[in-house]
Amino acid sequence: MKRILILCLSLALLLACVPTPEEDAVISKAESGTLSSSAFKSEQIQAEYRKTLTENKVTVAFDAAVQKPDGDCIPSHSLRACGISVQQLSAIVKALFGDAPVYDFGQQTKEDLYPALLEAMELLEKVKANPDQYEAGVDFYQDEVNDILEEYNAAPDSSALVPKEVVYAINEEDRSGVFGCCGRGGRSTNATLFVNTAIDSKSDTNTFLTYQNPNSYTGISLAREVVHDLTVSDPLISKEEAIETAVALAERMEMTDLKVAGAEPGVLKVPNTGWYEADPNETPYLVFFTRCMDGVQVTLDARTYSENDFGKAFVEPMAYERLTVGVDSKGVCFVQWNGPVSVENRPNENCPILGVDQSAAQAAKYLSFLYPVSDALNDANAEGQAQSLLETQRGSVQSCTVHIDRIALGWMQVRDGASAKESTLIPVWDFFGTVERTYENGETERIEGGLVSLLTLDAQTGARIDRKQGY
Repeated sequence: MKRILILCLSLALLLACVPTPEEDAVISKAESGTLSSSAFKSEQIQAEYRKTLTENKVTVAFDAAVQKPDGDCIPSHSLRACGISVQQLSAIVKALFGDAPVYDFGQQTKEDLYPALLEAMELLEKVKANPDQYEAGVDFYQDEVNDILEEYNAAPDSSALVPKEVVYAINEEDRSGVFGCCGRGGRSTNATLFVNTAIDSKSDTNTFLTYQNPNSYTGISLAREVVHDLTVSDPLISKEEAIETAVALAERMEMTDLKVAGAEPGVLKVPNTGWYEADPNETPYLVFFTRCMDGVQVTLDARTYSENDFGKAFVEPMAYERLTVGVDSKGVCFVQWNGPVSVENRPNENCPILGVDQSAAQAAKYLSFLYPVSDALNDANAEGQAQSLLETQRGSVQSCTVHIDRIALGWMQVRDGASAKESTLIPVWDFFGTVERTYENGETERIEGGLVSLLTLDAQTGARIDRKQGY
């Protein structure tokens, strides 16, 4: 008995000497062990999270606001790709064109062609005055004027166009299911609206609707995603004004289940080159909307908006639903609604999720593999692998710090089995922030995530989801 008492006293003294860890302490290794999830309770999710974790020599510093759903539960939902109904399309056309008449797409009038004719004639006069400065020669530019003039003479006046009703059926000529219309849309040039599928039918394709105003816009994409070093001028309106305009449009379009998920400056796709370039006159804002139900919103991933990435994203051909509204100082200049869906059922009334602490520990592990500190470049050189000039000049990554400034608990749309038409909304943790790397030559690189999350975790299991692949 005396021996047991001495042993207990010794153990108590030993435990008393162990310091209590502080909240902001640097942890050399994230907690390991079996992850346990529990039913979502909003009051258990803190508003802020601060901690620094170190994994494989990569420092992950969390100084983040935590975004959580407004509702009291996180149900999952089954979705199915759908088309656009006549009622929806009528509301959209009414919202975009107002009471202005709508015409069949492609009917260009003299008023539409006159600016191009005037520009071609002015250029021809410049060539005649300075022929040595233009390689193509006077005849080439004269032919350009003649072609536009011939088209101009054959075109009707705007008063001769016959308005059409906003009623669509399958295109019987080529069975393409692609529709278009044009109207004044509140600007000096015609706005255009395209829908790529048959109206009032279930869609077997990636349904999308695109509105462009003026018609020289062939697309807008997020500036930071297209060209990272592209110089983009500040928009002439505030972000708040752009969001207000976009929200008002969505309400007129009767898209009440889509809510604002983010906004950033965009760039234009130039028609004659196909390249995304900064607009010399004005930079538009892109306002993104995602689906919101039961107080839970789909977490935005702006990277899948780019046309170059759209075909690869989310396991083609399943589309990821999102509404994008481009706004500049003159009003709405661009709208695209990708992958509309219908909600089928609720497989789970309240999904169990991991807490912020567990998710952050998992995130630190994955981020250390995504942005590693290693001698991989030196090893590759030793094996004779070809390296780019930039890689050779920089050398290996010597240190890396990931700064997480926002953590969001929301939904992500993932493919449901092998079907390209069916998907499921599952709860996910998304981590947003920046990455700072220091290379062997002393150069520092900073990666700005912006609206694109650095990492997505399944909120139920803690497994990483690759957003580019969709699972």
